[in-house]
Amino acid sequence: MLLFATGTGVAAAAGGGAPATQKMPSPSEETPGGRPAEGSRGSVHGELTITKEGGGQQTLTVHSGAVTSVDQGSIEIKSLDGFAQKYAITDSSRVSTGRKGLTEITTGDNALVIAVGKGDSAPAALIADLSRPKWPGQGGGGTAPPPSS
Repeated sequence: MLLFATGTGVAAAAGGGAPATQKMPSPSEETPGGRPAEGSRGSVHGELTITKEGGGQQTLTVHSGAVTSVDQGSIEIKSLDGFAQKYAITDSSRVSTGRKGLTEITTGDNALVIAVGKGDSAPAALIADLSRPKWPGQGGGGTAPPPSS
């Protein structure tokens, strides 16, 4: 089972099964330009190797930044450090955005991609729109956390 935690939710994927999504609290930090912070806690891109259920290893690529192109078959992300990568969108890709799904993500939006594998056209397991809706407490997108006493 793979478990992805992002600022917009959690997606779990088991081999052959459909991923499940559960709402999580979102980070409230913003960049100086007023946009949500890139990825989780300011990360921009990287690879990690995980142990698969049943044995063996699998590489995941995590990448956040500005969307430079998007269509029904692929999305390209360019991070703040200039690194750009294209990822394949498949029937297994989960899209975390508004009600209209992938069509709401447009060039210039901030997005997070978690892909299975590495290199050009690695299939995206999760695509999270970091531009809409705005983070809770930042002018929209749900309710702000209750005040602490």
